[in-house]
Formats: sequence, structure tokens, C-alpha cells
Amino acid sequence: KQWYQRRVRGDVAKEIERFDLCLETRDLRYCCYSDQNSLRVELSLGIYICFIQDWWENFGDNLLILTLENYHNNQLGTLLDVFDFIGVSVDKDDLGRFLKSSQIENERTKSSKIQGDMLAETRLKLRDFYQPYNLMLARYLQDNKYLWGY
Repeated sequence: KQWYQRRVRGDVAKEIERFDLCLETRDLRYCCYSDQNSLRVELSLGIYICFIQDWWENFGDNLLILTLENYHNNQLGTLLDVFDFIGVSVDKDDLGRFLKSSQIENERTKSSKIQGDMLAETRLKLRDFYQPYNLMLARYLQDNKYLWGY
């Protein structure tokens, strides 16, 4: 368990270092999309501002941005918002029954639970890494919920 947590901590530190090195010679968008910056941890996938700016440029108001936290806390309400956004009518009761009978798909595996939770210092390192990009995202979308408590 501890060896795994230490390995993840080391992988995260290496990825942050590689990403920061990329930023010394390239712009943020290049570093986010480049496949040369990833070992085991794909940090750039969490830099949402890179991708959302491109999507917004191409899709504009046809883009609905959701958070996993909102979906997790209110699946029915979030899905109703999605169906409303795309102009599809759905019966709220039917959707509620479907959700109650559905299986959760994106859960931690048994082996990952055995390996334990992320070390606090790794979580803090990731939080510090993402903070400036989440600030950019919150400003871009004009919504502080994308600060995730910073």
C-alpha cells in the first residue's frame, strides 16, 4: 500500500515537472494537447480551460458544462438539465426509476481501494498545480464554482 502511494506521489511530481518544463518553451494549449508530457499521470486532462476554450470557440452556446460533483449530488436534476438543453422531453418519473435501477460505472476498483487513498501531500501538490488553471476557468466561465473551494 505505501509503495503504491509513494510511486503515485513520485509520478505526480515528475509529471508536474515535465509540464512546467514544457511551459518554459511552449504555450499552455500546446502543453495540454501534447502527448510528450505524460508518463502515467495525465495532468493535462484536468486543465479544463484548455479544452473548454477550444470547444466554446467551435460550439459557442451549444455547449453545456457540467461538473461531476453536481451530477453525483443530483443525478436526476442534472440529467433533466441536459435533456432540456438539447430539447428532448423526458418523463421525470421514468428517468428517476431508470437511475434507481442503474449501476454505478465509474467507481474505484477493489484493487485501487486496497491500495489506499491518495497521500495528503500528493493531493495538496495536485491542488496547487491546478489552482491557477481553475482560476482561469472560473474567470472565463464567469462562475466561481469552478474554483472548487480555492
